[in-house]
Amino acid sequence: MIDFLWGIVVFIARAINFALDTAIGYDRMKRLAGQMTGADRIVAVPDAPQAKVPKAKVANDARLPD
Repeated sequence: MIDFLWGIVVFIARAINFALDTAIGYDRMKRLAGQMTGADRIVAVPDAPQAKVPKAKVANDARLPD
């Protein structure tokens, strides 16, 4: 019975350790991305979509079927 209880305690301890390792890894990845890109996000997403240049818009419109 004691072995079973110790098994449960060890399982819970390993689950907590895994969760903390995952959180620390995410934080370190975020800091590394900030140092490499200068952004405060892992993936920098523009606030507003960029307008296409006129030639690209015409070429894209020509590809679309009517």
